[in-house]
Amino acid sequence: MGDKDRGSLDLFDRECAVMDRFIANAKNYIQISSGGLLLSITFLH
Repeated sequence: MGDKDRGSLDLFDRECAVMDRFIANAKNYIQISSGGLLLSITFLH
């Protein structure tokens, strides 16, 4: 495998790691915002 192929694989691995972090942050945001919405609805009544 050449240096160019190795560099492409390294870049792909780094991009996958970044995307995994974005997905984890999105899941956390959904959980927090859902909890906040549920809490506000609970105290509305």
